[in-house]
This record gives sequence, structure tokens and C-alpha cells, in this order.
Amino acid sequence: MSILLSLLPILLALISGIVLGKFLPKSIIRLINPLVWLLLLFIGYQFGEVFLDEKNAISQTLYYALIFSGINSLLCFIAVYIWRWQHHKSQRQLAKGSHSFSLLLSSLKEPVIALGIVALGIVVFALTKQLNWSIDGLIIDSLLYTLIFVVGVDVRHLDFRISLSGKTLLLPLFVVIASLLAGLICSLILNENLPLSLAISSGFGWFTLSGVLVASEVSP
Repeated sequence: MSILLSLLPILLALISGIVLGKFLPKSIIRLINPLVWLLLLFIGYQFGEVFLDEKNAISQTLYYALIFSGINSLLCFIAVYIWRWQHHKSQRQLAKGSHSFSLLLSSLKEPVIALGIVALGIVVFALTKQLNWSIDGLIIDSLLYTLIFVVGVDVRHLDFRISLSGKTLLLPLFVVIASLLAGLICSLILNENLPLSLAISSGFGWFTLSGVLVASEVSP
């Protein structure tokens, strides 16, 4: 019940975006990337609180995090790369040599940016700690709800006749399979409970939601 209540504000923000999106300009969708980057920055900030806290023994936590994030990211990257390769190949746009390499670099671009922003968040925490400053968690919540609202606006403007083509639907399917496979592999490597490993690995990119939900269920 507590999980459902925690999801209620998010659901309301999404529905509000879908409803009000009819009256808002489509250009507002451009805010999605900056909002995601800001959320990643604050995620890095929060991670810095743990990472730089000398009182916490975090070696095992970091080990688990690296295993899950590394294997999950690698398999999802492979899945997306295969999808993009097949997609371009079917359109006869995939050439040999440099074009294939550029496709690889294109697939790596956003994950590298995301990791860089998280790392920047850790640096920001270190600086604010030196200055005895702190960032209110309400800012993060506000950013999340704003992001979900804008996603709702985006959904309002989607043309599902184009967006839901068979080839497009293969992409989330590939990511789902890769994420669940990553959970299985992590379970074997870490000797961890399989359902828990699958829950951790199957966030499907919704880093702002899945972590909270999993933590609320498994934390003592």
C-alpha cells in the first residue's frame, strides 16, 4: 500500500502532463534531457553522501553496485547496438568500416555523458560539504515530478501509429531481455537471491523510480 501511495504523485504528474499537453507547445518536450541531467547530478550528489562518508563501510556496496551496473549496462548496450545495427541494415544505411565505428560511438555517447554527470554530482557534494552547504531533497522531488509531467506532455504529442511500429517495439523487448539476463548473471556471480537480483536489474532506465521501490521492499 505504501508503494502505491508513493506512486500516486508520479501518476498524477503524468496524467496532468497528458491532459494539459493539449494546451502546451510541443517545444516543452526539449526540457526532458536537461531535467534528466539535473536528476543525474543530484543522484551523484546523494551517492557522494555515502561514497565520501568515512563512517560507512561501503566496499561491499560499491562492489555490488559495480557488478549490477556494469553487467546490466554492458548487456543493454549490446542489445541496443544489435537493434540499431539491424535497424540501419534493414534501411540499407549501414556501411562497412567507419560508419560501423561511428554507430558504436553514437551508442556510447549518452551513457558516457550520464556517468560524467553523476561523477560531477559527487564533486558537487564534496564542494558543498567543505562549505557546510546542503541541498534540500525537495528539489530532487520537484525535478522528478516536473520530468514526469513533461513526459506526459510528450506522450500527448506522440503519434502512436508511427511510434509503435514493429521494429520500434523490438528495442524495449531487447532491453527487457538484456536486463533480466543481467539479473540472472549477477545472481550467479554474487550468490544473491534471484528475484531480488531481477528486481534490481530490471529498472529499465527508470533510475528515479525502481531504486526507491526496491529499497522500500527489501530494506530492514
